[in-house]
Amino acid sequence: MTIDLKKLPEQLANLTPIQVKLYYDKHRFIVNPAGRRSRKTLIAKRKIFLYALENPKYRYFHGAPTHKQAKDIFWNDLKAYSQYFRIDKSETDLMVKLLNGAEIHIIGLDKPERIEGQLWHGCHITEFGNIKDGAWEENIRPILSDTKGFAILDGVPEGRNHYYDKALYSAGGALPETKEYDGAYAESPDDSEWVYYSWFSSDVLDQSEIEAVKNHMDERTFRQEYQGSFEAYEGLAYYNFGLHNFRMKLFRLEWILT
Repeated sequence: MTIDLKKLPEQLANLTPIQVKLYYDKHRFIVNPAGRRSRKTLIAKRKIFLYALENPKYRYFHGAPTHKQAKDIFWNDLKAYSQYFRIDKSETDLMVKLLNGAEIHIIGLDKPERIEGQLWHGCHITEFGNIKDGAWEENIRPILSDTKGFAILDGVPEGRNHYYDKALYSAGGALPETKEYDGAYAESPDDSEWVYYSWFSSDVLDQSEIEAVKNHMDERTFRQEYQGSFEAYEGLAYYNFGLHNFRMKLFRLEWILT
């Protein structure tokens, strides 16, 4: 059989030190709200694939907020990664079975009950901030109990919702400062199974692209989308209203009155 090298798993090149650390991290529960297009999902895809290669007959899944998102994000890559390592795949069930009997499934969590009643040894959930509130406690965490399975929870923050709660818990109650290139890391002092990682998109993306993005976003949205920051929008009449807006309005009022 002729092997098409382009179909083998993509080499993870030029990872930053914090990304390498995440790649080899063995904590049971990893929370990773890093910036967009910064390799967080790519690294998690590879971690799941390697777990499957190393553990015969184990079962894993990649999840996303909807079935379409899950398929779009994971399915084609999984088929490419596994081409020379699998004995079966199902386009209907979005599942591949590897030579060692391990399985990797792609699942939309718009109906989180889809994962119940099955044996799972680990999972990766992307865009976790958009997963239904309560799905972790009611559907996801319980199915990992009998196998003591693991979970990687990544995605850009969506305000201070249930994802923020998980980030706080994993970091021991206070999020560490994220520094350029060095990222952020914290272990929960009260629960050794949980760990927190984050980093900026600018650690990966070209600086000219970052500057271009800044020209089309308000500061809060930029921090959330490209720096993985959990921004609080409660109490604001408009999400981007702040002191800078107030000063401008005050200046205009003074100009009109004079």
